[in-house]
Amino acid sequence: MDKENQLDKDLKAAAEKKDKAMATDPTLKDQFKIGIEFRKDQGLAVIKDKTKNIVKKGKNKFYGVVDLLKNKIDWGG
Repeated sequence: MDKENQLDKDLKAAAEKKDKAMATDPTLKDQFKIGIEFRKDQGLAVIKDKTKNIVKKGKNKFYGVVDLLKNKIDWGG
């Protein structure tokens, strides 16, 4: 649940940054730059969330294997 909240926070921050920039009535060129920055911020938020998930799964798999080996050694297996 906390992962979703962090992703939501990052996406909300990107939207607020875009809204703040758009409030100044920018030119078309500036609007384009603002849109690019917004998409970049969204992408970085999603990538950050995905890498956290991948690292977490990797750690769980690694420590699961270590625990299995410890149990096998403990039981003389």
